[in-house]
Parts: sequence; structure tokens; C-alpha cells
Amino acid sequence: FDPFFKEDVNKDKPPSGLVGKDIRLTQEPKAIEYDSLGNPITVVDSTQILDSLLIESNKPSIVSRALNFLVAAAKYVFLDYEMISFNFTNDNSLSKSGLKAYGTGFSNFWGFSYDENAGPTRGFMLGISSDAGPRAASGGSLLNDVNSQKNSIDFKTSRPLWEGAKIDLNWKSGWSVNKNSTLKVEEDGSIFVQNVNSTGTLNRSFLTIPPVLFLSVFKTGITQVAELYDPADPNSNLSEAFVQGFETFPWFSNISFLKDFANYIPRANWRITWDGLEKLPLLKSLADRISLDHSYASTYTEGWKLSRDGKEEVQVQKIEYGFAPLLGLNLTFGQLWGGNFSGNLKYSTRTNFDLGITTSNITENFSKDIGFTLQYSKSGFELPLFGVSLKNDIEFSL
Repeated sequence: FDPFFKEDVNKDKPPSGLVGKDIRLTQEPKAIEYDSLGNPITVVDSTQILDSLLIESNKPSIVSRALNFLVAAAKYVFLDYEMISFNFTNDNSLSKSGLKAYGTGFSNFWGFSYDENAGPTRGFMLGISSDAGPRAASGGSLLNDVNSQKNSIDFKTSRPLWEGAKIDLNWKSGWSVNKNSTLKVEEDGSIFVQNVNSTGTLNRSFLTIPPVLFLSVFKTGITQVAELYDPADPNSNLSEAFVQGFETFPWFSNISFLKDFANYIPRANWRITWDGLEKLPLLKSLADRISLDHSYASTYTEGWKLSRDGKEEVQVQKIEYGFAPLLGLNLTFGQLWGGNFSGNLKYSTRTNFDLGITTSNITENFSKDIGFTLQYSKSGFELPLFGVSLKNDIEFSL
């Protein structure tokens, strides 16, 4: 049977929610106004003017953009590091001979009161005091006080350069002082310092870029030392000319309040590694893994002796720098006969400069070498021997 109430289905039925609603969007043309000469008058909406003014006001100024750039640059230079490591060590040693005491110092160390006949003081045994106690009166005999101190600072950090490349930076500085005093003790117990012999060393990371190719813009090297030192000038110092002539950026020496400490401030040495070169189109078919590495290391060494008038006289000066390697190529090839095949090629340089203070001569020693290594290894293969099959490992190196 047909239903009592039929519903007409319209194929052009609008979507749900709009049934029975006739929505029309119409826009009436704006009336055009004309001036007295018949020219149309342009009408500008005030809301558009306000929106444009707000957009212009929200744009950063030149000063703010410059400050944002400086903040971003400072963040990249000083903060974007993967790892920062800082180490400081200090070693002190003090020994004295001819103590008046008879004991070993056990009771003075653990007891509540000090007895000069029981041994050295607690502070001397803990290394926080140079007073060991009274010295024995031996009628003009000579005693020795030996004091040595060593300090070292090591600062390391690393950061990515680009995809696959990383740089490791390190700064090192170490200095030591050795002091040997000869004492004379009279019968009444009075002590006189008869002689003091004090020496010291300084060893820190250095930065000198050799003047080759485009690097000749840096005025460093033996020629710069000769320009800074004038033998006819009595105020000219060969020791200072030696350091400043080889130093690539002697900025700290030109700052007045850092001039006394500039010689102890280390300079940066680095190592750069670049992995993933096998992804490049030109190298994709050469090997499975390809990497490059470059390293620079330099050291400045100084030895001095204290003169009779209390001034430090430099006795030894030496500068070493080298690229080990200047350029190194590491290759890992695919499987060969079921084993691993790899190799590397490296080119390195090393240069030493020694200054003779008494002879005013500088001696240069340098070396350049190129080397390559090929390695093949295979493990787990069976080799029958006397009826027994054993698993073996084999490795060839050239």
C-alpha cells in the first residue's frame, strides 16, 4: 500500500542545517560621489587606516632589530655549545730539615695542645701552614727548606658547525714555582737566610698562524720578531719580541690591566671533524663512510729564574705548533670477501722555535710528513687444521 503521507524528495536539496532557509549574499554597489568638476571622489574607510597604522606600529624598529641580531650572535658564539668542561688542579709540597722536636708529630696532630718536642705542628702536617716548629740549634749548620707549587687549568668545549661537522676547542695553562732556601742556624736559635734559589716554568696553549698563502695577512713569524726587536735599543726586550712576534692575536698584551697576566692567558686550539661525506653525489660511490678531520695544537713554554734583586729572568723560551693532521681523509669501504676494509690518508706538519737568551739566536726545527694506512679484518671464518675446524680472526695492516 502507498503511505498516507507522501514526502517529495528534491534532488537539489540543500545541506543539512540549511533546510527551509533561503540564504542570499548580496552586496549593494556603493554610491559614487562627484565633485563640482565632475571628478569622482575617493572615499577611504577609517578602519583600513587604523589597521595599517597598527601594522606599522607593530614592526620592530631598526634599533630593536640590531639588538636582536647582537643577542642572537652572542648566543651563537658564547652559549650554543654541546659540552663545557673546566678543570683546575693545585699541588703544593713543603719540606724542612733540622727540626728541634724528637717525636713524629702524632700527638700534635690528634691532641688538643701543641708540644714543640713532640714533632711538627698540625697545620704543617695538613699542608696549610709553613710553620713546622722550632729548628735545632747546631752551631752554624746549614738547613734546607724546599717548597714547590704546581697549578694547571684545562678548559674544553665543543659545538656543531654544520650538518655532520663539529669543532672541539680547548685551552690549557700551567705554571709551577720551585723555591730552595738555605738557612743558617746559630747556637742561640736565631735563623738567617743565607741563599734563596727560585725557579719557575710556564706552559700554555698558544696560537700562531704561519704566513702562507692567504694567511700572510697575519703578521706573525720570525720576520715579525726581527721587526719588534732592535739590538741598538737598550730598552728593547728580545723575550717580549719573541712572544709577540709569533702571537697571532696579541690583544691581551695591549690591554693595560691585563698586561701582567697576558702571558698566563691560554689561547684556543681546535679539532674539526666532518662525517657523512659519503652522502655527497660525487663521493657516494667511493666508499660506505667518508670523513675528514683537521687539528691544530700549539704550546708556549717558558722557564725563568729569580735574580738576586728579585726579578724574574727568562732562561728558556720555546714555541711549538703543528697541524696533526692538516688534512686527514678516513674511508670505510664495503664488505670485501666477507671482511671489513678501511683506510686513511693524512698530511701533518710540525714546527719548533727555540730562543737562546744568552746567544740571541732562534733555532727552527720543522717536519712535514704524509702517511696512509690500509686495514683489512675478517672474523669468524673456519679454517680446518689437522681434522679440526676452528673459528679464526685475521687482520692485515699496511
